[in-house]
Amino acid sequence: MAWPAIRNPDYPFGEKLLRRKIMSRFESGHELTRSTATVSKREFSLSWKQLTEADYQTLATFFDSQGAESFAWNHPATNEAINVRFVESELDWTIPFYGHRAGSVLLHEVL
Repeated sequence: MAWPAIRNPDYPFGEKLLRRKIMSRFESGHELTRSTATVSKREFSLSWKQLTEADYQTLATFFDSQGAESFAWNHPATNEAINVRFVESELDWTIPFYGHRAGSVLLHEVL
């Protein structure tokens, strides 16, 4: 399933590069680290200050139907197709004024 056709998120939006590693600390102050994966993953923080109610309802329906499943999302700046899933299990949005919603979603890349 693909990301719904709603307005792009507001700029700036966050993009994080995640490199998983294991770290062991010793009493002497030394640290031993190693990677737990050979590939880094990305996390995207998308937010809207004035998403229309119609677009919000489309997003909420999509969120509800996805569960923990991954889906295709196009990066707004690069147009790269990325497989992602929702990180959070809830949408917590506000209504800044009639007919609009403000909030954010966190997407995690799936390889």
